Amino acid sequence: MELAKLERDIKKVRAELDRLISINGCNLINQDIQICSKRLDSLLIKYQRLRKCTVDDDTIKL
Repeated sequence: MELAKLERDIKKVRAELDRLISINGCNLINQDIQICSKRLDSLLIKYQRLRKCTVDDDTIKL
């Protein structure tokens, strides 16, 4: 299921972001942190859209 895959990807990216922040501090100038943060934002948006569609689809089926 795509939702489960997105959840796994979000967990991986969050872990990577946490790791980068622990190494570099909360240095938003760091390019790796910026890239990872943008990736996390993108995944979260996709997840929210997919969940909304799934919820809407379930509601329509009822």
